[in-house]
Amino acid sequence: MRHRLLLGHICIALVICIGAATSVIALRWTANQSARSQRIDERLAVLDRLRTDLRELSIAVRGHVLQSDVAHQQRVFDVLQRIAAEREELQARTTIHDGGPLEADIEDYVAALLTVMARESSDPMARIVHFEEEFTRVRAQLVGRFATVLTTERAQRESARRIQTLAVRAQWAVVVASILGIVLVVVMARQPRPVASQPVPTSTESPTDPIEPTVLTS
Repeated sequence: MRHRLLLGHICIALVICIGAATSVIALRWTANQSARSQRIDERLAVLDRLRTDLRELSIAVRGHVLQSDVAHQQRVFDVLQRIAAEREELQARTTIHDGGPLEADIEDYVAALLTVMARESSDPMARIVHFEEEFTRVRAQLVGRFATVLTTERAQRESARRIQTLAVRAQWAVVVASILGIVLVVVMARQPRPVASQPVPTSTESPTDPIEPTVLTS
């Protein structure tokens, strides 16, 4: 009984040690993956704003090509400022997948639109045709690059969330194993001890010994 109880205590001690180590590792994984997921969410938010402003830039430039007024020119200037701020914010964060090619495509896109905007022509229709040709070229390349970057970022976010979920499940598994180990030790400690058998008393007289007659005295 003592051996079994000692074995139970050893087992629960091992479970607690393993549980503590696993909990520390799981907590670190959870914290790291949570921070990683948050960084990816922040990058995705910046990418979404940047993509929206790049689309708005093309609309503003098209309006300037059609009307060439101060209002559309100011709108182009405002959008360019937002785009520059978003590009700096994106560069300041953790490097994204295909970040270099994306920057090159954005630079090409902005430069092409501004070149069309600055082009002077006596034929308004020629300006519009040139704008549509350049816009179609740079837009197709930029849209494809954004799709690749966003797909990769979202896949990394899902991977971080899966690892975080596994870490939480590991923590719960350790908790359950520790509880089961404690219950096992308690059950083993409460088992009744076997009662030692009492020796049967034996008569000192042998049944074969002859009975001596009692002598009566008067």
